[in-house]
Amino acid sequence: MQPLLTTTASLLVALRAGPACGLVLIQRVVRCTGRRMRPAQASVYPALKELEGKGLVRRLGPSAVRRRGRARVDYELTLVGVRVSDVARHTIRSLVAAERDDTSAAAEGMEERVRQSMALSGFVARLRRGLERREGAPR
Repeated sequence: MQPLLTTTASLLVALRAGPACGLVLIQRVVRCTGRRMRPAQASVYPALKELEGKGLVRRLGPSAVRRRGRARVDYELTLVGVRVSDVARHTIRSLVAAERDDTSAAAEGMEERVRQSMALSGFVARLRRGLERREGAPR
């Protein structure tokens, strides 16, 4: 099953915590999603490049930290990126809130159906007892 949250959206939200390189962003996404999503490095770096091309993130100068001989490159949100990440966060929160509202509405509806069912069951039980009495009575 494919993740419900895209790599691009998860990176935008993860970058709200501050500048980071791809590996740190992956760790943030894993932590924030409770390990339910782990973007692959093979998808993170092309997504960052795409976000950079759209002007949503900017690459910071290479740091002194090196990994396998390469300098670590951090990315940060631009002002436009902050706005787009706000929309992504708001959309995610709205979906979660709507699901919670639907769940509580469904629970309330279920409680009413159970009450009606219990009342109907009680009525049927009384009706059955009455019929049994009548059938047992002499004619």
